[in-house]
Amino acid sequence: MTLSFEQSPLCFDGMGPFFLTSERSAVANVASLLARRFYHVGGSVAVPQKCRLAYIVERCMSVMQSGTQMVKLKNGSKGLVRLFYLDEHRSCIRWRPSRKSEKAKITIDSLYKVTEGRQSDIFHRHADGNFDPSCCFTIYHGNHMESLDLVTSNAEEARTWVTGLRYLMAAMGFSQLSIRANYVTALRRAKDELIHS
Repeated sequence: MTLSFEQSPLCFDGMGPFFLTSERSAVANVASLLARRFYHVGGSVAVPQKCRLAYIVERCMSVMQSGTQMVKLKNGSKGLVRLFYLDEHRSCIRWRPSRKSEKAKITIDSLYKVTEGRQSDIFHRHADGNFDPSCCFTIYHGNHMESLDLVTSNAEEARTWVTGLRYLMAAMGFSQLSIRANYVTALRRAKDELIHS
């Protein structure tokens, strides 16, 4: 599937988002903040000038929710072909088939980082596998930084997943910042009410 960058609602020039007026400015400001967080976690998208990040991200989400056949590498085996997909709430990556279906998932909020290429220990142990580095990526997740090492059938699929996952990580970080800000505001209000009562 080819991502087309011609029809997007939010335009960026070389310096950042265009400033929009009217009711769209609030949406543009949020999108701009998400874009900065996306790039902060390592996201990059090679696109022509004046395209819309929102359109690119939605295309990635659509592909991820439809599912992609990938090889899941494990320590002692040669790899298992599984269908990986993003759930309908965009909160988990799941795969099937699996003998333990409830364990065949990784929550987005447990993601630590996503790396491109054959950088993980498991990829190095599979040196005999002639995997194209542009088709390989690793998802680090959980408290113990476990790795999920995946190989797609082409570079475009890998890039779509890496871009989509990095965006979801950035959005999760934005959401967590918002929750913390609301919590701090609520604490300040409660403190003020106690002082003034």
